[in-house]
Amino acid sequence: MRLPLSALIMGLALLALATPSLATVPEVRIKVVDFEGFKKELEAQDDTVRIINFWATWCPPCRAEIPDFVEVYNDLKDKGLVVVGITLDDAPEKIRAVMVDKKITYPVVVADQAALSRYGGINAVPTTFIVDRKGNLVSRQVGAMDKKMLEELVKKLL
Repeated sequence: MRLPLSALIMGLALLALATPSLATVPEVRIKVVDFEGFKKELEAQDDTVRIINFWATWCPPCRAEIPDFVEVYNDLKDKGLVVVGITLDDAPEKIRAVMVDKKITYPVVVADQAALSRYGGINAVPTTFIVDRKGNLVSRQVGAMDKKMLEELVKKLL
C-alpha cells in the first residue's frame, strides 16, 4: 500500500490528534495482509498475553529491537506469550530479508488500513502494544524497547 506523501503527512497529523489513551482498548482481532499477499486473521487467543509491534524495515530502532522480541518470544511462548510483528512496508523482498537476517520466529504481517485505524493510528515506529490475558491494553510504547523492558511488562502478566 503506497500513499502519496501529502496524504501520508495529513493522515499522520490527524492521527496524532486522535491517539487513544490506555483506557481505550483496541479490538485485538485484526485483519491484515501477510507479506506474500494472503489474508490472515489474527484473533485474540484465550489465555494469552500479546505483544503487537508495529515496525518498518527502514527504521533503525525497529531493526535494533527485533532480536530482543525474538528472544523474549522464544523464552516465553510456552507460557502463553504471542508476538505479532506488523510492518508498515509493502515490499516482500525487504520484509523477507529482515525476517531472515534477524531470525524472526513470530508471525510478521503487513498492516492494512483497518489495522492501523484500529490501533488509533500509528504516528511513529516502532510502536508496541501489550495486551493482557483478558484482552485489556496494558501498555503502549512509542519507541524502541529492550529485553528488560519487555520482560518487566510481560512476565507479570503471564
